[in-house]
Amino acid sequence: MRVAVATLPSRLAGAHEQLAVFPEDARVPVAAVTRLWAHTQDASTEQVHEWVRQLAARELLTVEDNRIVLHDLQRDFLLLRARSLRLLHHELLEAYRTLLPSSHSPWHRLPQDEPYILGHLIRHLIGAGDARAATTTATDLGYLAIRAFRDGPHAAERDVRSVAAIAPQDDAIGWVLELLTRWGHLLAGHDRLEELAATLLTRVTTPPPGIDTDMLSALLPVRVLIPRWGLPTAHPALRRVLEGHNDSVNGVAFSPDGASLASASDDGSVRLWDVANATQTTQLQGHHNWVNAVAFSPDGATLASAGGGPPPIRGVRLMLS
Repeated sequence: MRVAVATLPSRLAGAHEQLAVFPEDARVPVAAVTRLWAHTQDASTEQVHEWVRQLAARELLTVEDNRIVLHDLQRDFLLLRARSLRLLHHELLEAYRTLLPSSHSPWHRLPQDEPYILGHLIRHLIGAGDARAATTTATDLGYLAIRAFRDGPHAAERDVRSVAAIAPQDDAIGWVLELLTRWGHLLAGHDRLEELAATLLTRVTTPPPGIDTDMLSALLPVRVLIPRWGLPTAHPALRRVLEGHNDSVNGVAFSPDGASLASASDDGSVRLWDVANATQTTQLQGHHNWVNAVAFSPDGATLASAGGGPPPIRGVRLMLS
């Protein structure tokens, strides 16, 4: 790689170093690279595509479906050469800040058709060392609504958890994290952003300091119902709700390490869930009728399930978890 970079024109070599800002193995749209290099290198779209072609020809990156991918060795090499990763994050954010209506606009005012930044905004804010902006964004109900609509409520929760790691004492962050943990399932499956925003609004009728419901205003439908005295709150013991089964759930079991949860349902499926992220990781098939119980082996490598139905359907099945 050192030899390949040594043959690059100095301007392209500098542009190549800036790619260290992107995550390893992420499929980064060339449009995002264009946004960065247009801001830092004054490069045209045609020039960006030519530079990407040259870098791919030297195996300094991989191109797949008009997206670039930096595999582990390629990005490790970039990290060794990058002058300041924090500065690179700052430059990328500045490239996208030009899309906002003003320099003081919240980040949720970015164009929603941008193919990269909204899915990685929190990562880049933290990478730039801007903890204040990261905290403000993670408590911005408008941003959370857009993030949940685009990528699912678990993605919004993951962003907030990332900020909670650097601001563990922030009360607003803690409140938002509890909100998404308990009620994130209500933000899934919406066909329109305005429906999701209206649903989110029903859960924040008495927000704490630092949470501004006006951030949702531009996303709401023309007419929206607002509860006057609040909806029933969840029992304090409720942590989260997992949705996915199409019928009654008859049994659950935690893996030995507590990271996964298996569930058995009358819909004939056994499902595995990532407990921390509230996402389904696997749906195990094999039963043709209701499933009554599940149990993990002591090492967590095998899952047993017990099902019902007429012979020869009923029985016990062992599955790799």
